[in-house]
Amino acid sequence: MSLQYDLLHVAPPCSSPQALREASSLVDAAGFLDVNRETLQSTKFPNVFGIGDCTNAPTAKTAAAVGEFKVLLCGFSGTAVWFIL
Repeated sequence: MSLQYDLLHVAPPCSSPQALREASSLVDAAGFLDVNRETLQSTKFPNVFGIGDCTNAPTAKTAAAVGEFKVLLCGFSGTAVWFIL
């Protein structure tokens, strides 16, 4: 079988950083930060938000989601909040 294409995007299997995978109180069974997919807020800690490839949000794990970081910072300025990248 052959397939013609103009652009081929190949991404290796991804995982969250080891330090996060070992933080069992923060992650799901696969080792990704367990977040609400609409808000990126941790499902376990209200002052923890995840951004990017370390979360279990249904996004492509290719570093593209990091651009949302600025939006979250603006929405929570002046509040003690942890952001996990």
